Amino acid sequence: MATNDEWAKGYCEQARVDLQATQILVRKSGVDSTCCMLFQMVFEKIAKAALIQSECVTVDEARKTHAGATKMVKAIGNQRAHLRGEGIDPTTEALSLVEELEKAHPQITADGPHLEYPWEDTTTREIKWPERHLEVVRRIGDPLTGRGAELLKLADQLVRNFKKIFP
Repeated sequence: MATNDEWAKGYCEQARVDLQATQILVRKSGVDSTCCMLFQMVFEKIAKAALIQSECVTVDEARKTHAGATKMVKAIGNQRAHLRGEGIDPTTEALSLVEELEKAHPQITADGPHLEYPWEDTTTREIKWPERHLEVVRRIGDPLTGRGAELLKLADQLVRNFKKIFP
């Protein structure tokens, strides 16, 4: 039977691969709803790795949920001084966007608005879709200079320094 360390490493390594795909897509097309979906996946896997590593959740619990990034963001917020000492200084805005992306997952916000799928606006009865109507996509913006760049940097720091941040 695999250990928590082995599971955490697996999730972290897959987050690394997802991040590489996100970086390629961002360089080619900028931030769009697909990039935001990939951002969400990266942070979800990093969060699962961190929660399993710290024994806050079991592997079975981690596998059954798409939530976890909000818990990770709170843990990071509580460790800010320690992280700065490691050369990691996540912006408040980037941490807030991680939470927003998690809340936009279809299993968390089943009726929308959310990433991946269209939804019906319950007020206007219009069909809306992430690329055009999801606010977090617009807020993330420019991948080179804006919040998209902050998210890329945060994800890269979390993946690269996982063992320092989540011992």
